[in-house]
Amino acid sequence: MSMSNGLITIVTIPTRISSITKTLIDNILTSKSQNIRTYVLRTNILDNFSVLLSRQVNKKRKSH
Repeated sequence: MSMSNGLITIVTIPTRISSITKTLIDNILTSKSQNIRTYVLRTNILDNFSVLLSRQVNKKRKSH
């Protein structure tokens, strides 16, 4: 459904890993993936990992 609406998923690696399964349970969808990076932070605190999204924004300068 998301691909038919022009959306793509940004997170592509498992965000929950158990002794017998690896599952992608966190989704971030966008229509513009340029300048976007995601990171999966693996910790032992929770049963799933945290996802961090970074997006570079270029400010347009006003011309005087």
